[in-house]
Amino acid sequence: MVIVVCKICTAHGGGKKWFEVKRHTETKFGREMGFEPWEKDHWQYVHQQYAQLAAQAGDALANPAMADAVRQMLTDMILKVHPLQKGVKFTFPEGHGAQVITLQEMEGLIRLSGEPYLVECLCRKMIGNVSDRCCMPLGLHGETAEMFPTKQEKVEQISVDEAIALVRRFNAEGKVHTVAGTPLPLALAPCNCELPYCIATRPRVDMGFKYLLKSHWVAKVDVDKCIGCKECLSRCQFGAVQYIAKSGRAHIDMWKCFGCGLCAETCPEKAIELLPRESIPALKDEW
Repeated sequence: MVIVVCKICTAHGGGKKWFEVKRHTETKFGREMGFEPWEKDHWQYVHQQYAQLAAQAGDALANPAMADAVRQMLTDMILKVHPLQKGVKFTFPEGHGAQVITLQEMEGLIRLSGEPYLVECLCRKMIGNVSDRCCMPLGLHGETAEMFPTKQEKVEQISVDEAIALVRRFNAEGKVHTVAGTPLPLALAPCNCELPYCIATRPRVDMGFKYLLKSHWVAKVDVDKCIGCKECLSRCQFGAVQYIAKSGRAHIDMWKCFGCGLCAETCPEKAIELLPRESIPALKDEW
């Protein structure tokens, strides 16, 4: 049995992970909590929000004397309140924007909700002008996206089976699965993206903003099973997997690992296993 110790899960999970609580995926619950205005604001102003933050971060972090202070300031802006215009606020309560999850957890989340949608990935469109429908809002998050057709190429409600087939394909393509609190404790914004596009991953990996939390898992190589095929190397977007020439085996830096599971999924020898983060004392609080 998984013992959940993440502070977000402690506050919202009731003994489960926060994204594995059924009511957190329900449209009715989101409306009862008064989160529909937030959802509408997100879809209406999301392009402006990310563009503004990216410009601010790029300019400020270029100055070494200001970098640390600015990084903290922008982290607070992203995670707490960021006003775009008078009367509009974007809030990610409790310092939690998004979290990495595994393929199995993504499938479970989709089944739990039962209301998956498919939309164009805003990250890929804004950063690379790439059109790719790989974001999968659930329930209220997808329903409100339909209200702003000019912000999306197409918003389509799909079946649970279609959604699961898609996330399995995305996994095979090397996309990392994440879920955002929109806002917490709603688990309505799962996505499948990758570097250099992902707006959740890049601030954490490239700039040190703790916007994206690691998953509840950590990958470990079984050296007795590993044959040194290097299949896992290109799958890691967090710089955690290395090939050790002396031993002819792969090695995973567990401090860098985000527990996405992509390396384990691709290993032909099943030499990589995912361990519960809380089972490793040194890493149990490293989110």
